[in-house]
This record gives sequence, C-alpha cells and structure tokens, in this order.
Amino acid sequence: MSRTPLRILIIQGEIPHYRVPLFDQLARRPGFSVTVAHSGASAKQPNAAFEEIIVDCIRTLGLRIQRGVGDIARQHDVTVAMFDIRWLACVGLGWSPELSRRLVYWGHGFGRSRAARPLRIALSKRAKAVAFYSESGRRDFIASGVAPDKLFVVPNTIHVPNSGFDAGRPRTQFLFVGRLREGKRVDLLLRAFDGIRSEVPSEVGLSIVGDGPVRASLQELARRLGLADRVRFYGSITEPGELKEIFQESLAYVSPGPIGLGLLHAFAYGVPVVVPRNIRHGPEIENLAHGVSGWFYDGSLPGLCRTLRDLALDPSRSVCAGRAAHAHYQRNRTMDQMVEAFARVIEHAAASPS
Repeated sequence: MSRTPLRILIIQGEIPHYRVPLFDQLARRPGFSVTVAHSGASAKQPNAAFEEIIVDCIRTLGLRIQRGVGDIARQHDVTVAMFDIRWLACVGLGWSPELSRRLVYWGHGFGRSRAARPLRIALSKRAKAVAFYSESGRRDFIASGVAPDKLFVVPNTIHVPNSGFDAGRPRTQFLFVGRLREGKRVDLLLRAFDGIRSEVPSEVGLSIVGDGPVRASLQELARRLGLADRVRFYGSITEPGELKEIFQESLAYVSPGPIGLGLLHAFAYGVPVVVPRNIRHGPEIENLAHGVSGWFYDGSLPGLCRTLRDLALDPSRSVCAGRAAHAHYQRNRTMDQMVEAFARVIEHAAASPS
C-alpha cells in the first residue's frame, strides 16, 4: 500500500525561471507533493509537476507581507520559507508554536545586516531545520550557538540541460552574461578590453549577453572607445543551444561586479570565471578555486587588464581551467544533487518529533 504523499509548501517572493527545474524535480520525487506559494507572475509551465498558489502581498517601508500564508501552511506537512526577515509572514511562521514544528528556513545565512543577526539566530532555533546555500553559512550559525543537527547545506545551482566541455573549440571571446545595471560594472570590462586590444590577437573580442537599464550607455561607451567592431551586444538570450555556442567560444566569463549563479552557469559549459577579490559576491563564489577553475584579480582596472591580457595571449590556460570548472559542476553542482540535498532536509523536518 502506498503512503500518503508528504505535502510540502515552499514560500517564495516570486518564482525565478532558474527555480522551476528545482521545484519540478522535487515534485516528481516519489512520496512528495509540492506547492509553491508566491506573489509574482505565474511561472508554472504546462507540464510542471508542482502546484502554484499566487498570494496577495503588501509592500511597505521595504517590508513584504504575504496574506494568508499561515492558513496555507496549516494545510501542509512541511513548510519551506525564505530566510529573509523582510518577508514578515515567513518570520511569523517561526514564532508560531504550531507552524514552526515542521518549518524549514532556506537562504543565504546572516546576510548583510548585523542588526538582524539576533533575530535570525532566534528564528533558526525555533525552526526544525535551516538550509543554507553554502557551508560558510552553516558554520556561522553553529558558531552562534545553533544546534548543528538542524543546520544543512543545500548548495545553490542552476540547471543547464546541455552542459558540456569542448576542448577543441577555439576560444577567442571574453564574456559577460547578466542583467545590465550599474552594479555589475560592465563599463569597467569595456575599459579593460580597450586597454588590451592593441596587445592581443585581432580575433579576440568581447561578448555581452543581457539587457537592462544601462545597455544603451554601454553601447555608447563601446562606440566612443572605438570598440564597435570587437564588442557584440546580443541582448537577452535564454535558449540553451544559443547560450552554449556563445559560452564555448569564450576565454572566460568576466564579472567586474558581484557574481552569483552566473559562475555555475559558466562552469556548466566549461568556461572559467574572472572576478574581483575585494567585493562581496553571492555564496556561489565558494566554488571558484583561484588558478584552477578561474581567477581572482585585485579589483583594479590595471589588474583586470593584466588578467585578460594573460588569458588572451595563452588560451591554453582557459582550456585547462575550463576543464576543471566543468568537472566541478558535474561532480558537485548538478540540479539532481541540489534536489537530493533539499529532499534530505525536508525528510528531516517531516520526521522530527513535534
């Protein structure tokens, strides 16, 4: 006789496209029934296995209040909530003696606000489990007195259906993929490329994939620098086949600003990553091994120029590091592995005594 499926509620602000494969694969596990409650646009695809509930959200003073979350949680066996104190309904679940018994918080860890740390510690002690994106988040909470047996790591990743490494493909481009906004500092990448173009082979260029509020100003900067013939602005691309073609002709994925899942996107295609050492990145940065799967530079324009120049003059370094990056993704960061880690946390919460 089959057992009743475990009813799992996952609370999100919205469903980013890269989370759809995670929720779908969780919902396809035997014994799991998954519902995602969120306040964004509908993201469920016709063949997706998870259910979707869109809830109203009040936004005020930087805070978010999703209506009816507690009532929805009462209809489920395990609730996975954002570990983000700006979302007050998620905080409320932790303070509820009834709802905290099967509650999992999921997120980065302490975040940037030191003032919020006591609240995060208190919430983690009340929840049945906390899942972090990285091992450093878990270590921080253990050091703060939270019981280790309720703290888990669910390494963040992105599903890349056509992941692969091509050692024979000529690598002639530097690459940026992402939202084109000021914080990404793509203008610095353009200036760095301008600084090396006379020293590197003429076929070496720069590919920029993405759209955003500074796209026009970046195109104008490229024109002023005389780079129009060596910089390609592709706009937004989401089709995996097109992305693979662009990634695999690249010497490196270069992010002068903070990097997150883009690092693992590059690794999935066997492309090393170049990032500054002296800024705050997402937890995914823990996957980068300097000199093995990519390179940190000192954050300065001359430092970026040196790193790009060295790669352009010796593409074999890109191939070697790309091979290591792809091996790391395949060994440690596939979506199947993230799903397995997430399932263990959910099963722990469901089995814990109330």
